[in-house]
Amino acid sequence: MEGTVVSDADTLSRSEAPVTRLRVTGMDCASCAAKVETAVRRLPDVAHVNVSVATETIAVRHGPTINATAIAAAIRTLGYGAEDPDASCEPDSEIAETVWWQRPKAVLTLICVTATAAAYALGQIAPATERWAFLAAMSVGLVPIARRAFFAARNGSPFSIEGLMTVAAVGAVVLGATEEAATVVLLFLVGEMLEGVAAGRARASIRGLKSLVPDMALLELGGTTEQVPADTLRVGAIVLVRPGDRLPADGTVIEGESTVDEAPITGESVPNRKFPGEAVFAGTINGEGALRVRVVSTARDNTIARVVRLVEEAQEA
Repeated sequence: MEGTVVSDADTLSRSEAPVTRLRVTGMDCASCAAKVETAVRRLPDVAHVNVSVATETIAVRHGPTINATAIAAAIRTLGYGAEDPDASCEPDSEIAETVWWQRPKAVLTLICVTATAAAYALGQIAPATERWAFLAAMSVGLVPIARRAFFAARNGSPFSIEGLMTVAAVGAVVLGATEEAATVVLLFLVGEMLEGVAAGRARASIRGLKSLVPDMALLELGGTTEQVPADTLRVGAIVLVRPGDRLPADGTVIEGESTVDEAPITGESVPNRKFPGEAVFAGTINGEGALRVRVVSTARDNTIARVVRLVEEAQEA
């Protein structure tokens, strides 16, 4: 696969290296991000790696001897997905369409629950087979965990949580505590599943924030209006915001008077009346009157984008 390579002016001026961005699926926590970062850093000719769990992305600054295919291969060996972040309009569309109980971790947890319950029932019916039943039930969940631990260790993360869990489970079996080993593995899988659900909800909230900004805007050009993508608006451009429309950018009202519902940004339940000279924010909803607005920030720097960045930084910290 060929990833998306973007130019970063500051980066290029310092190191003349391209930046490859990939979408990484399956990361639920900082530990996942650390494993991915360590594995990619070990690749030759990699200068800098930045992994974001909140947006499921990785940005790699590297030299000419490595490409997106090699980076994606290193990530996939850890059990995560890697693909072009621009492959679809909605980065998390596939995940959004799949309910949590249909995801691989949830399916594995359900199978392990069934196997553990069956082992317990078999142990009650035939006590002589209890040890082997729980050993088989434990293996259902431990084999995928041990596989991830092996590849994490091979890629520079020998003390991953999967590695520690594998050692604990094997140690319990050696001590003869197969029932406890199976239970611990099951609880670990349940914890991972719940962590994935929480991470998915957090990403859904971020997608909800981003969706507040409309895709298109009415740009005034030479006395006429033209529909253009909102993310192409430049500072100083004049946009027309009709009644009921969401504002496509942060700006200043230059003509018109209307109420603006700013609840999506400020949480205020009562719309504010806006007059010429007053500031308005991207994602807010225009009321009953048309407004002409001068854009004061680009799509990357508007209020919604800043809030999203703050949320992502808070999650990473």
